[in-house]
Amino acid sequence: MKKIVISILILFAYNTSYSQYNETIRTGRPGEAIGPFTVGARVFQLQAGFDYGEGSKNQYLLNQSYSAGSVFRMGLTETFELGAAFAYLNLANVDGNSSSGISALSIRLRNNIYVGKGLIPSIGVQLNFGFPFVSEDYKSEYVHPKITIMTAQRLGKRFGFTTNWGAFWNGNDAIPTAFYVLNLSFDLTDKWGLFVEHYARITEGNWNGYLNGGGSFLVNNDLQLDLYAGYGEYDKINLDWYISAGISWRVRFKEKNQLNENE
Repeated sequence: MKKIVISILILFAYNTSYSQYNETIRTGRPGEAIGPFTVGARVFQLQAGFDYGEGSKNQYLLNQSYSAGSVFRMGLTETFELGAAFAYLNLANVDGNSSSGISALSIRLRNNIYVGKGLIPSIGVQLNFGFPFVSEDYKSEYVHPKITIMTAQRLGKRFGFTTNWGAFWNGNDAIPTAFYVLNLSFDLTDKWGLFVEHYARITEGNWNGYLNGGGSFLVNNDLQLDLYAGYGEYDKINLDWYISAGISWRVRFKEKNQLNENE
């Protein structure tokens, strides 16, 4: 594990000078997939979402979940960013047991290591560190890392294809969970976007696959709204579905010399 982390940090040390700031906001919402680009130097970005989900077995309701989470991203250079995230979860079971509180708290480092063109994908890497000091119901014993390799490419003028590949640890044992995400997006107009996505997690040979899809609306270059829903099946017995609504917003801070020029 230490060798993997060191290798990722070496990738973070490699930065090039091309600009990451895009005319319109790039965000990890909607869906599970995250892109390989950073927000750009001196850019702060907020991504927040609210979710509702249900789990069932043999058509009988087992639990209901309400959650809210936010991701905060800050571009330190054009190709490197620092981020933080937290999530609140309320899980109510039909047997009367329930849990609630801060369920996730993490910091994250992201670096874009290559910008592709056309069918040649852009590549990025992200390293997350989840902390164990959350609410009692969701605590882990140790810090739990997550490593993600991201790619993205354009398929013509309106289609985009994003993939994520990686692994994470739960903070209680040394058993990794591998995962992948395959996301196909479509620009319906300059403002409206649609996507469909398949993702899966694999632990000790057990494969759990999921499917979701939805859309986004670009209010302006720095503000986006989204709505999507997902469905998953575990071992052909447990069925889970959820719906999520969110908002993404960014602001770019000027350099000192730019401020002086405007005075």
